Amino acid sequence: MINEKLAKIWYGGDYNPEQWDTETVKEDMRMFKLAGIDVATVNVFSWALNQPNEDTYNLEWLDETIDRLYRNGIYVCLATGTAAHPAWMAKNIRMC
Repeated sequence: MINEKLAKIWYGGDYNPEQWDTETVKEDMRMFKLAGIDVATVNVFSWALNQPNEDTYNLEWLDETIDRLYRNGIYVCLATGTAAHPAWMAKNIRMC
């Protein structure tokens, strides 16, 4: 045991299911279990999907992803989607 709050070292990595179809994601869950994966980092490159324009937010896919992982015994490490900002933001950046 590492400490009382973390009984083991988690095993996993970045996961981008928004890039795949439903059948692939289902197969991912099966393969994660076989591989012993117990944590997945999600939302790393998803800002454009989460916020397709300045006034619209779409987080349903993220809710579904977190729920799916949880149902399959996989913890979530929730990343900020700041690895790649959306095109609409790049176009709206005001030059000083």
